[in-house]
Amino acid sequence: MLNKILQTIEESHSTLNINQISYQLSVEPAALSGMLDYLVHTGKLVVDGMPGSDGGECESSRCGIACPGVANCPFVAKMPKMYQLNKDQ
Repeated sequence: MLNKILQTIEESHSTLNINQISYQLSVEPAALSGMLDYLVHTGKLVVDGMPGSDGGECESSRCGIACPGVANCPFVAKMPKMYQLNKDQ
């Protein structure tokens, strides 16, 4: 199944979220979640487009409130993780 996930992402020539992968493989997203985490952990996949994934920090002075951090910021849209092949491997 891990190879099928990698093949699906490779054939798409773009980033895919868990719902797109789920649809293409006819597998429930809950079943894919752990496998995707494993592929990211082993370096086969990278997560693209996550807020704060570039290590950047927001400036709390801009919103005028105590900053809860990017992960808990009420002003940052929560987008689904987008997966792509790690081109370095």
